Amino acid sequence: MRKDFLFLSILVGLALLTTAAQEPSGSLMIRSGLQGGDAQMESDFPYQYVPVREIPPGVADGLRRTALRLPKPPANISPDRPVNGRPLLEVKGEAGPLLLPSYLPEGFSYERAFVAQRPRDPRVKTKLPPVLIFSGPPGRHGTHLHISTASPPPKEMWPLRAELKEGAFKPISRGTITGYLIRGCWGATIDPSSGSINVGWMEDAGLDLVFMRDGQVVNVFGTPTSAFTEEELIKVAESLRPY
Repeated sequence: MRKDFLFLSILVGLALLTTAAQEPSGSLMIRSGLQGGDAQMESDFPYQYVPVREIPPGVADGLRRTALRLPKPPANISPDRPVNGRPLLEVKGEAGPLLLPSYLPEGFSYERAFVAQRPRDPRVKTKLPPVLIFSGPPGRHGTHLHISTASPPPKEMWPLRAELKEGAFKPISRGTITGYLIRGCWGATIDPSSGSINVGWMEDAGLDLVFMRDGQVVNVFGTPTSAFTEEELIKVAESLRPY
């Protein structure tokens, strides 16, 4: 299924990952994934995952509001240059820690980097989180790998609660990686002809590996879900080194 990414924003205080994609049919899909941990890791992890069967009303309302505010899709960005023409070194100077992978799945290459928007929570005093995007090989249009690093919320806010679809996440402990793997996220699809908005769990929206490293929350996110394996994301995560 083809997916052309329009934007990615990370709100550090809420650890909210939102992505929009243009479907070949013209319908627009917005994805919202909340990062967190379960009670077994509350002392070491700033988030608490809670399994639910239905989309929480607050998440559903937020997705609908986001859908109504979406601008027209921007022009396609060439994979030869960073977003807005910004070099990686410039992003490094403005953002928090940058982690670059020494391993990528076959055929993947660096596409662009940008800095996520400022967190809305005034208690979050940190540099803005950087996001690196790697595109898949020719013939796999719409396959992307996102790597982001962000400071966790203040300790007094721990653990932040995140309600995710029952059975869609699990703890991961492999080598140097201890965290969670999330298959899909809450999302909304918009019918361009009628404007109707449907919300629910989008299993193929992406595979997200979230873990802590050196006091930072790291996300290795591959989309669509079906294009990546658990082993690939873990191998990418283990290869991350400071830039």
